[in-house]
Amino acid sequence: MVREYEKALFGAALRIVGDRDLAEDVLQSAFLKAYNALPSLKPGSNLRAWLYRILVNTAYDHLERRKTYARALEAAASRAPAASRGYDESEADRQRELSRSVEAAVRSLPARYRDALLLRSIQGLSYAEVAEALGIPETTARSLVHRGKQMLVPKLAAWME
Repeated sequence: MVREYEKALFGAALRIVGDRDLAEDVLQSAFLKAYNALPSLKPGSNLRAWLYRILVNTAYDHLERRKTYARALEAAASRAPAASRGYDESEADRQRELSRSVEAAVRSLPARYRDALLLRSIQGLSYAEVAEALGIPETTARSLVHRGKQMLVPKLAAWME
């Protein structure tokens, strides 16, 4: 279970908490919780979605305990693109700046939209798996992903010119 899901779950944890060390702690805690809860997993359940649900809940528990959520958002917001970019900027620099801008924009979304969007668009879960991971109906998962994307458009408008 760990070998199969470790990389994908770590990526999700890192995107939620925004800090590599904290993401490692979250991942370790999530796997420990999953291991302890394995006997309660119903036969035929979606293991992947179940693990993501544990991970998301664990990530928010860690954020709440450490009070780092606000600092992570502030750090991401401080990496937003400058109002004016020079014409001599290299393509690699522009790509890095775009990547940081997208990450900051996604982190600035309300948690329910961000989580649904990350699980669907970044982690590649189906809408049914997103719904199961977040404990919501599938139609709500679809709506949250769609609205999350809509909320990103104005935040990234400078890049769409």
